[in-house]
Amino acid sequence: QQAAGDWDIVAKIYYPTAPSATYQQMALLVWQDADNYIKLDTEYSWMGGIMAQFGYESGGSFTGASSASLSNISPGSPDFTIYYRIKKTGNTYEGYYSFDGVEFTKLGTIQLELANTQIGLFATKNSNNATIDTYCQYIKVLSPVPGDEDDQNGVVILKYSNI
Repeated sequence: QQAAGDWDIVAKIYYPTAPSATYQQMALLVWQDADNYIKLDTEYSWMGGIMAQFGYESGGSFTGASSASLSNISPGSPDFTIYYRIKKTGNTYEGYYSFDGVEFTKLGTIQLELANTQIGLFATKNSNNATIDTYCQYIKVLSPVPGDEDDQNGVVILKYSNI
């Protein structure tokens, strides 16, 4: 889907079984082309857990800008739901995740100039690992309500009551 201008989107992602092998993932992308994009995903890390990651590729080189360990989700656990949120203002992209779709935790901020961007989804795995199912239940465009930001000890929590 074309994604011109400034916007704020949320995607609800469902895994019948949480990732449990390296690179099993589903991502929300802001895409210019194969060498220039932003990715917000949840994936199993070779370090032994599930991570939410916000990163980008520019000129063919990927940078994992920020990540968070999701230590409350066990690899392979059933019925794992997570919400991804990306907010774009000019060339600034903010990445968030949530377990309930109401309170979002900020992963990071990326400054990147992309042209003719599109919003899309991406799912993959390492070629040696088992395939898992994952679903995007929806993607919504949000309009924030003024005053719905709350800074708690350096962690920005965004609340949307009418999603």
